[in-house]
Amino acid sequence: MKKLVVLGQELNLKVSPSFLQKAACPFCLKCAYIDKVEDRYIRVNTLRGSASHEAIADLTRIAVDDEVPFADLSDDQVADAVQKNTPHEIVAELGRVLAWVKLWRDRFVRTRHFVGHEERMAINDDYEECSWDDASYRGIIDYLEINPGNHAVITDYKTSAHILSQGELDQHDQLTFYAWLIRKFYPHVKSFTCRIWYLAYGFYAETTRTVEQLEAYEQRMDLQVRKVMDIQEWIPLPGEQCGVCDYVHICPITKDLSGPPKYIITQQQAELAAGRLKVFEALISGLRKSLAGYVKANDAVRLSGDFVYGYRASPVNKWDVAKLEQLLRAEGISIAEVVNVDAKRMKKFLRTLEADNPEFVEQLREEALEVTAKTQFKGYKSKEIESADAVEEEDVD
Repeated sequence: MKKLVVLGQELNLKVSPSFLQKAACPFCLKCAYIDKVEDRYIRVNTLRGSASHEAIADLTRIAVDDEVPFADLSDDQVADAVQKNTPHEIVAELGRVLAWVKLWRDRFVRTRHFVGHEERMAINDDYEECSWDDASYRGIIDYLEINPGNHAVITDYKTSAHILSQGELDQHDQLTFYAWLIRKFYPHVKSFTCRIWYLAYGFYAETTRTVEQLEAYEQRMDLQVRKVMDIQEWIPLPGEQCGVCDYVHICPITKDLSGPPKYIITQQQAELAAGRLKVFEALISGLRKSLAGYVKANDAVRLSGDFVYGYRASPVNKWDVAKLEQLLRAEGISIAEVVNVDAKRMKKFLRTLEADNPEFVEQLREEALEVTAKTQFKGYKSKEIESADAVEEEDVD
């Protein structure tokens, strides 16, 4: 395994997507690899994901041993696998996990180029295969295929409800790391298809990686690991990693309950405020989900006074557009006075229409589309940074 000395302390680590994520925050890194804090912030979605992965691993093993398609696995076999691998802490989620695994059973097809599932891949500093515990780099591939054309297909199961855009898939570091690992094990493989199978929806989205991209990734990953040795203080550095941090509940930032400053004047104050906001948003998200689960099973929670957290019905009015247009026209009123076009539905409609009548679609855009913009203060991932990263990788390649 890799041995780094950081602030006079030896850090024994195994490079993986999980490590690279933790390495973004010195405090998280210290909790995980030096203090080895056992009190972890447990998320329902994490337990749900582990249960689904382990149940699918058991079922894949059964299907491979019995030489049957996944679709031939019985409902009883699926139920047994889900029951066995779902921890009691999320017993209320059993139905959802069962539905996801059944959807996988019904739709996921094992090809004749199947190599393995839950493939544990571990290599040392010389990029040679070694034991799991002695590894410097390691990862677990959910499902791996390698065809005779020196092409690998990597599938990673995800329980996330969020479907990644193509741009996010193309920049997905975890998929790149898996492709890089496979390249070390199978040097003859020259191209890679990386897929995310969305268990909640029963389909996959895919991206590709080239050997040149993997070489550039190796350089960047090596820099990330070496950068750990430059840590000057075990301080928390808020960022995207807060959303999956195991130690967000003991983070010094969450312990700071001082009120917000009336004014922020300096860049340092601004960064401190933004960091606190990012960490608290991660905690609030988990707290909201847990409270919603309690309310579903019990009742709304009433605080002092008349403030309530609970589910509240809101009336929804739906107008018949065709009849409305007819009635308004009879009164000499244009329907444009009261109706707005749904931008999302219109975008989908134009996409469908464009295949048969592109000229008309172009006319609609030129004569009927008005583009405006509005701003909203919020936290978001900078597209400018993503674009710069993409350009940098292309330059390296």
